[in-house]
Order: sequence, then structure tokens, then C-alpha cells
Amino acid sequence: MNRDRILYINDRIMRGSLILYVFVMTIPGTATLRAILLFGPILCLIIRGILTKRFPIPHTPLDIPILLYSAIIVYKTFTSIDPGYSINILRKSLLYQLAFYYLIVSALNSPKYTRRLLTMLMITVTMIASVGLMGYFSGELVKDGRATSFFTSFGMVAFLTALVMPIALGRFLCTHGWQRSVSLGVVLVCLTFMLATMSRGAWISSLVAVSILAALKDRRMLVLLMIGVLSAPWFLPPDIVLRATSITSIEALEESEIFGDRIWMWRSALEMIKERPWFGAGYGNRIFQKLYPDYIYSQSSGTVFENAHNLYIQKVLETGLLGLASFFVVVSVIFWLIFKQLRRKPLPMVESQLLGIAGSFTVFLIFSMSTFRYENEIGILFWILAGCVVALNQAGLPLAGEDIGSHTEYIP
Repeated sequence: MNRDRILYINDRIMRGSLILYVFVMTIPGTATLRAILLFGPILCLIIRGILTKRFPIPHTPLDIPILLYSAIIVYKTFTSIDPGYSINILRKSLLYQLAFYYLIVSALNSPKYTRRLLTMLMITVTMIASVGLMGYFSGELVKDGRATSFFTSFGMVAFLTALVMPIALGRFLCTHGWQRSVSLGVVLVCLTFMLATMSRGAWISSLVAVSILAALKDRRMLVLLMIGVLSAPWFLPPDIVLRATSITSIEALEESEIFGDRIWMWRSALEMIKERPWFGAGYGNRIFQKLYPDYIYSQSSGTVFENAHNLYIQKVLETGLLGLASFFVVVSVIFWLIFKQLRRKPLPMVESQLLGIAGSFTVFLIFSMSTFRYENEIGILFWILAGCVVALNQAGLPLAGEDIGSHTEYIP
């Protein structure tokens, strides 16, 4: 077997493993399989480097921002108030996240491969939402009156669903025929399930993301969106309407157990930050938990939570203002790459992916104002989507007005 044939098989295994990982990453009891699916692509990358005698990971526009971001995290790992804990989180969180980013960039070198990965994400979330809805109506998968699906946390499943729904919406806006119909079906299933989770963060972030996608692609949809929002109270269940209207009531938020505690947690976190504003107290989401008892307000419920329930406050608490700034640099470059490609008017297949991922990152940034989910599946998904953006940016894409006869690999 010659070298080219081995490389061809090697790369197919690497792509297939990553796409399959996306499918199983949210299924309980698959930790061993996920470890195998991560180790396989890493081994394939090493084999590629040996056979080609070149460094197998390409340079990317995020390399310098990632280096800066990682350097601050590593510094705060070894100067943490609990170095042992921070080193463990560095291994379990940052290294995993960056591994997926560079594997995606290295393996998915064509829009057809990123499209397959995003399709798998849509399948995964549709499965989660469908199981969740069946469990919700049967009363078997419900916690405190809210749908949970496979997860014990309705917040986690709401975040995951809201994060992926824009990908289906982007495909709906840019495709025709059966693909458009299927994408609309995925959007409706996800939307129905998100309503059942009673997650206001999911509702608000999704509404903003949909508005942005509509403004970018078809502004007429903004009118339909406004009509839908205004007419919702007439056909939605009363408990959903009541929860939605509570968003505009500061008194209701302060009196609620969840948001009342958030307000006091944020105040406590700000007191912690004042003592270490530039570099924070140490890497790891439970650093907040270790400090909170010394800063807790008597007006709160007294519960000691794991994190500050706000990504931006948590980032400053862990790695300081410099750590948060480096994270914003990473996010800014991602959005710059997305809009740079959209301005070039790419083919619909590529445009749908870029719009969908832009919506996903919008959901992430807005939802993260009231929660901290930048770990486990959500953190990995953040970097997988970042890898897809960079892969699309480096693929040498044909444009909508070009003759694509010589670009057959990009034809759906």
C-alpha cells in the first residue's frame, strides 16, 4: 500500500472519528467511547506528520490569540490559590478544548466536511430535543416542572439546544427543497423543547440570534419574528407566558430563588475580584466555590454554588481582567473571520454554515451573561465551532458568482 493510499485512509478515519464524537458527546455512558474517538484522530495526526515529514497542524489566524489566552491560564494555574485543583482542570478542560480546535482545523479541510459535522450536531440536538419532549409530556424527564432530556440539568440542555438551533436556521435560510423543510423541522423541534425547559436565557439569546440572522439574510423575517413574539401570549401555555413576562420585572427576578441568588453571587464575586483584579485567583470554575463562603451575603439563600453563574465575571475571577481580554480577542477574531467570508458572498452551502455558526456564538455570548457553561460539552463545542470557522476560512472557497466547474469538491 503506497503512502498516498495510507494518508487517504488515515484522513478518513480522523474525520469520521471527529464527526462521530459530536454524535456521542451528549449521550450518557459513552466516556470510554469518547476517549477512543479523541485518541484516534490524535494518532492519525501523528501518522500524517510521520508520512509527510511535515508538521501536521496548519497555522491559523487564532494561533497568537490562543497562545496569549493559554499563557495567562497556565500562569494562573501555577499561581492559583489551589494549584493542584487548577492543574487538574487545565488537563481536563483547556487541553481538551484546544485539542478539538486543532484537530478540526487539521482534518476538515473542505466545506463538505464541516457541513457533515454540523449536520451531525443537528441530528444530535434533534434527538435530545425529541427525547426531552416525549419525557416532558409523559412526566418522566421533568425536574421542577422543566424538561431535562438526558441531562439532570435543564440549564445545560437548554444551552446546548439554543447553541445548535441557529445552525439549522442558517441552513433553512440558504437552502431549498427537502433540505429547507428538514431544517425548518429541526428549528421547530428545538424551539418547542426550549420552551419546555423554561430557560429564559435560552429564549433571550435565541431571539437575538434569530434577529441577527434575519437581518443578515432576509430582513422580511424580522417582521414575521415580531408578529410571532407579539402573538405568542395568545397560544402559548400560561406558565410559559408568565415566566417570559417575568423577564421585564426586576422585582420578580429579585424575589425568585435563582435570580435572587445570582444577584448576590455577582456582588460577592465582584468583592473577590477587587482583591485580584488583573490576574484573578486561579484557573478553574470551582475557585469561586472555594472563596464564596468568605464573601457570602446574608441576604442570599446561603447555598454555596460552584461558580459565579456568569461567564464574564467568572473569567475575571479566575484569570483577571487580562484573562477576560484575551478571551475577547479570541472571540473577536472568530467573528471577524465569519463576516470576512460572508462579505465575499460565498456559495449557499458555505453561507449557511457561516450564518449558523455566527448565530451559535451569539447565543453563547448572550446566554453566558446569566450562567457559566464554558466547560464539558459546551466548552468543547465552542472550540469545535471555532475550528469550523477557521477551516472554512482556509479552504479557498469558490464564490457565488464564480464558475464552480473546477470546484467539484464544494458542490453539495
